[in-house]
Amino acid sequence: MPPAVKSPMLTTGGLGPFPQRVFDEVLATNPNVFPVGSGHYHDAYTRTDQFDDDGDGEPDRTVTSMLFDYQRLPEGGQGYLRLRHFDNEGELILVRTYSRSLDRFNSDDPSLNDPPGMQEFGIPYADVGIMPVTKTFATDAFRAEVLTQHEIGSVTGVASGTTASVAWEDAPVGEVGWYVATTGPYGGEYGSR
Repeated sequence: MPPAVKSPMLTTGGLGPFPQRVFDEVLATNPNVFPVGSGHYHDAYTRTDQFDDDGDGEPDRTVTSMLFDYQRLPEGGQGYLRLRHFDNEGELILVRTYSRSLDRFNSDDPSLNDPPGMQEFGIPYADVGIMPVTKTFATDAFRAEVLTQHEIGSVTGVASGTTASVAWEDAPVGEVGWYVATTGPYGGEYGSR
């Protein structure tokens, strides 16, 4: 078993001996890897590396490595954490740094802002091979109920690839809640509750 690596990236963006091995044996050889999180060293730093996964001489994937460790800030880091928001319309992964305890984005500590742009940035879907798609849900039965367990209606025998709907005829005016429960042909159940 290889030794544990505390941080794949140094505060300079460089790699030590063991992190270099992770880079060569994991990042470079696995086309499904695109983000890498690092810690252990107090800093915020981001680097990108491109990989030619199909051997045609052109980069197919960009790996974004993020060093994020605020442990030297007061109170052991002031509650800062890394958030990733997937914006399908803008086709961008937005990376933001936020402290819930301070209710603010990005620390103003000078050591975490040099170079600028290390606490908040975007990763284009195209760089990592993400293609937003519309997903559909298929089942052979559909039932909708009011959260009070009052059944709005149900549909049975729904063929795969078709659409089912139930009208809520006496829906109250204002904000309402509902959930869907489905049952498959072999007894499997799934609910949106």
